[in-house]
Amino acid sequence: MVSSRKLRRKKERKERKQLKKEMKNSIQDLASASESLPSNCQTCGMYFDKSNQKAWSDWIVEVSEAGSVNLKCISCTPSYESRIEDLTGL
Repeated sequence: MVSSRKLRRKKERKERKQLKKEMKNSIQDLASASESLPSNCQTCGMYFDKSNQKAWSDWIVEVSEAGSVNLKCISCTPSYESRIEDLTGL
């Protein structure tokens, strides 16, 4: 007879293994998506340095439903505050 503890541990190991597999796949998807990004701003043509960590937080990546990827620098996009004001009408 198999104890409930063994069954529980077996189930937990299986869940951890599945989670690890899903995380690995998502990391691979992110890596391939970052390599397919354009290297210049869509609007002004400014160069995007993919190795610069600050650039990743400053630039805007837009993905359409069709799957096309657009990249815009911080100077070509309105600030978040003005975007919120435009959306809310305040």
